[in-house]
Amino acid sequence: METLTERLSQTGRVATALDVTRRLSILLPNTLLLNIIPGPVTLTAQLAGMTAEEACQDPELLGKSARAVVTFTKALGDAGADMLVVHENILPQLDNEVVKRLRSCYAPLWNTAKFYDLSPLLMLGQWHPENTDQLGKIVDEIIFPVGSLPDNKRNTKRLSLSLPVSLLEKDPKEIQNFLEQQEILNIARESRLFLLSTDVEIPSDIHKESLIRGIQTIKDIINEV
Repeated sequence: METLTERLSQTGRVATALDVTRRLSILLPNTLLLNIIPGPVTLTAQLAGMTAEEACQDPELLGKSARAVVTFTKALGDAGADMLVVHENILPQLDNEVVKRLRSCYAPLWNTAKFYDLSPLLMLGQWHPENTDQLGKIVDEIIFPVGSLPDNKRNTKRLSLSLPVSLLEKDPKEIQNFLEQQEILNIARESRLFLLSTDVEIPSDIHKESLIRGIQTIKDIINEV
């Protein structure tokens, strides 16, 4: 795996992703390029056929995966990426031992991303409220699902939130009401909204015109506050 880590940026889909990032950074110099990559736990689970809990109990393999993610992060920074979302499909229950182990994996990753001004953010595929306080001990920037923002984060100067992808197909009035009810407009009004994303990848079968209209509606509403 050490050899694979060294060759990571030169082969397969990784090399293609880096090439696309380089080209886009040249073609669209005024557009922010956001990259989403798997986190150490997800990468370990995928490579070894483990559950997230099992991956977190294997510090050696977890460490190797973390180094691979750092290598990819460096390559993205060199390629001209502007932002980075580290995506973990799921994390196990976070006790102090697991938090310590994950912090040691994420510290070099976060430091590397910040060195390249990538504004790293942690995003979880499955959100477990009982892990919220512990997550803050691992990284300092998290994408919170709308409705799951903890009280101790409500006054944070910079917030990133994820919306249910189904919202994009709603009519403009429903979208407006949702953004108001979830306090997103207040956060935007106070200039504390850093990133607004969908909670999952947009499915290929979504109605394209509705998608475009929904995104434009959200953009217009946010810009008006």
